[in-house]
Formats: sequence, C-alpha cells, structure tokens
Amino acid sequence: MERGIVLQVHKDYMIVIDNKRDIVKAKKIKDADVGHEVYYEAYYKRSVLQKIRSFTFKIFKK
Repeated sequence: MERGIVLQVHKDYMIVIDNKRDIVKAKKIKDADVGHEVYYEAYYKRSVLQKIRSFTFKIFKK
C-alpha cells in the first residue's frame, strides 16, 4: 500500500497524489475526503476492449 493525499473523490474511485508527485487513480476509501492523507491501493479496472486486445495479441504473438 502507498501513502498519498486525496485530490478528488468520485463514486467508485479517488484521485491521489503520492510522495513522488505522481497522480494516481486509487480504490475509494470509505471516509476519505479531499486533503486527507491516506494509504491507498491503485485502482485497476480493465475494460472489455482492453481484455480483447490483450487476448488477441497473445494469439497472434505465437
């Protein structure tokens, strides 16, 4: 888990800036508000299109 400051809070995720000054999309934490320092996990949500592209690349790579 990383530590950062909350910049924005959305319905399913939040935007955080970490100590390396990287802006990261993170999983939403229940009681996090803008300006709070939190420990967060990166938010990974792949779309169906990204999954298809990945699968197609693996087939044609052989």
